[in-house]
Amino acid sequence: MRLSSKVESGEVISYWAAPGYFEEYCLDDYLHQDGGILINNPTALAIHEARLLWPAEPIQCVLSLGSGRYIPAVSPSVTSTSLKTKILKIIDSATDTEAVHITVNDLLSPDTYFRINPYLTEFLTLDENREEKLDQMKRDAQMYLRRNEYKFSSVAQTLLLKRSSLKHVKDWLQCQKDMII
Repeated sequence: MRLSSKVESGEVISYWAAPGYFEEYCLDDYLHQDGGILINNPTALAIHEARLLWPAEPIQCVLSLGSGRYIPAVSPSVTSTSLKTKILKIIDSATDTEAVHITVNDLLSPDTYFRINPYLTEFLTLDENREEKLDQMKRDAQMYLRRNEYKFSSVAQTLLLKRSSLKHVKDWLQCQKDMII
């Protein structure tokens, strides 16, 4: 089924309606905002949706693409924290993408689920545009590629798997059945 270009462009705009970066977007009486407010890593939601759409199909491959992560140095233990620190920790936990990754990684087999999320040398915001910072991000990504070449080969092999002849016949029969109904 092909969606209209109005819906497709609306979906793209809705996806990019990140608070603080873009305005909310209204489409057909619905207000769209960035899903990251509730689900910053939508991998589990995508798996849920796929299983609802195709309940009889096993999941062949899930590729989760992160925007990079920075792991700060561990600070010494403190006996109390300020209100600002507590609020920042709440925001940090609300935007944590790795918790979803850990859960999905435990639920799916390693030849089905792949997470690509390069380590970053320093914390950078989504709207970073300084040339020297972008160059550092490129170097971080290149190092990640070199260190994880096996992961990229594995995901490529999984994505290139062909459906069996039996699956093609079942797909064709289902299509014929759907056209009659």
